[in-house]
Amino acid sequence: VRRAMAELTERQREAIELILENSFEDDAYGITPELLRHLSRDYWWDPEARRGIAADPNYPINDFVGGVQATVLTLLMNPTKLRRVYDNEFRADDSADALTLVELVTTVTDAAWRECAQPKKGKYTARSPMISGFRRNLQQEHVQRLVDLALLKNARSASLRTVGTLAAHELRRIDTMVASAAKVKPDPYTEAHLADIQSRIAKAQEAFYTIPQ
Repeated sequence: VRRAMAELTERQREAIELILENSFEDDAYGITPELLRHLSRDYWWDPEARRGIAADPNYPINDFVGGVQATVLTLLMNPTKLRRVYDNEFRADDSADALTLVELVTTVTDAAWRECAQPKKGKYTARSPMISGFRRNLQQEHVQRLVDLALLKNARSASLRTVGTLAAHELRRIDTMVASAAKVKPDPYTEAHLADIQSRIAKAQEAFYTIPQ
C-alpha cells in the first residue's frame, strides 16, 4: 500500500508540473507575429459576412491565454479541490509520502511568481519587459484566487479555515517578493503591475481582520 501511495503521489506531482509548464509559460503557446497575422479576420462581401463587418478583426490573444490560465487556476485552486487535498493528508500513514496542501499551493505560487522570487537587474523596456504581459495577467489572476480563498466565509469548515489561512500566508509571501522585484528598476508595465499587486494585497489584508458589524 505504501509503495502504491508513493507512486500515486509521484504521478500527481508530474501531472501538476506538466499542467504548469503548459499553461503558465509563454513558450507553451507558440505565439508569433506571423501566427497572429493568420488569426485575423478575412472579410467577404456576401450577405452573411457583412453582418460582422464592424467586428474587431484582431484575435484577442491576451484574453485567450488569460482564459486558459484562469481555467488552470480554477482546476488547481478551487476550494473543493484544496479541501480534498488537505483531507487526503490524513488518509496516508505518517511515514508515507503524500501531496500536501502546502506543497500544492506553494508550487503554484512559485511557478507564477518566479520572476519576483529572484529578480534580475537588466535594461527593461516596454518592448522588453521584466514580466511579460501573459505572465502579468497570470499573476493578477493568481492573487485574486488567493484573496478569494483567504476571505472564504464558510467558517464552519475546519479544512477551509486552513485553506484560507494558508492563502493569506501566500499573499504575504508574494508581497515580499514583489517588493524585492520593484527595486530592480523594472519597465513601466511591470512597475505599474507590481504597484497594483501590492495595493491589492494591502487592501485584502485589511479585510482579513475586519470584524463584521
